[in-house]
Amino acid sequence: MELFEAFPDGELQFVIQACLLKDIINEENLDKVFLILNHAGREAWIWIGPKAQVQKKFACARAARRIISDRRLSYRIRTADGYGDEPKEFKSLLDCSLRTAMRKEGPPLEILKLQRYLLRTPVPEGMRREACIIGNKMYVTVTKQAMGQVSTVYGENDFIPDGVVDLPENYRIRIFSSHGTIQAVEFLVPIKKEKNRSTNQKESASSKKDKNTKKDN
Repeated sequence: MELFEAFPDGELQFVIQACLLKDIINEENLDKVFLILNHAGREAWIWIGPKAQVQKKFACARAARRIISDRRLSYRIRTADGYGDEPKEFKSLLDCSLRTAMRKEGPPLEILKLQRYLLRTPVPEGMRREACIIGNKMYVTVTKQAMGQVSTVYGENDFIPDGVVDLPENYRIRIFSSHGTIQAVEFLVPIKKEKNRSTNQKESASSKKDKNTKKDN
């Protein structure tokens, strides 16, 4: 589960100073409002302390809808109003452990649509996709296999060095633009040519034959 504290301006702050939910949902925090993402139950709980400002309550509701939309989660939003009077479904979560780091979010829907557009666009013969830049993020190609089918997708690059990065000479760059705005930059590299195994075997056999012929002479 992920735990966030809600503020009147709609901002959410990830809470990391607790191991269990009951370490936070207690008498010390009656003036606060928390958003709990229960991933196992596919639900988002809004806990409202009895002394919390009304602004926090409505701000948390908006923030809950926003984070569910941004993460593309199909979660039900539920409310636990008050301390000690929460629904039994919420109380059953009090002994559950909390994440110490935020769950990594996937790219927004508009980024996914652009990635799919790039992947549908044919590449020149003899080239393959290596990476792309969309916005301020770099994505690299990842091969996935599911149900016996192999597909290529773009996954976020977790490491980008600081400073100036010179690309290899064999990189080919192409730009995707729309209405005068650059939407994405894609990087292509040549496909490595590998000799056919049967050809290599023939060359090896021919070489051995030549050596034996020289010995006989």
